[in-house]
Amino acid sequence: MKHILSSIFSLCFGLSCFLIQAQEITTPAISRERSKIIAPVPEAPKAKTTPPVEKTDSIPPKINRYGLRVGLDLFKLSRSFYEKDYKSLEIVSDYRITKKHYIAVEIGNENKTVEDTQLNFTTKGTYIRIGFDYNFYENWLDMENKIFV
Repeated sequence: MKHILSSIFSLCFGLSCFLIQAQEITTPAISRERSKIIAPVPEAPKAKTTPPVEKTDSIPPKINRYGLRVGLDLFKLSRSFYEKDYKSLEIVSDYRITKKHYIAVEIGNENKTVEDTQLNFTTKGTYIRIGFDYNFYENWLDMENKIFV
């Protein structure tokens, strides 16, 4: 498996080298008849016009986004496909209150069976978790990244 992955990586890297392009240098046009450089034709002077009036919008742009985000826990969902004794689904949501504070809610359903030599049990249930997140990351300009606890 290691050899296949390294071969695929090497092939992708080699093909990506062909995608690199250099900047183009433009050269002045040369007349074939006289072997002289043709000078560009000077532009005619433009008539002076008044600059257009800029319209200002009466509604200020929204700088920070606040609101509800909803998602799905893909790890628990994918684990249900490759483990026969595990079934789970979890929906996550958070609501931004301030620049760094979020209210978080998780709703899920889980069904897990464990069969060992000394221990056998089945756990089934639905749950809800309510809490808050605090964003520790200082974002630059317009970024909205999160490192939260």
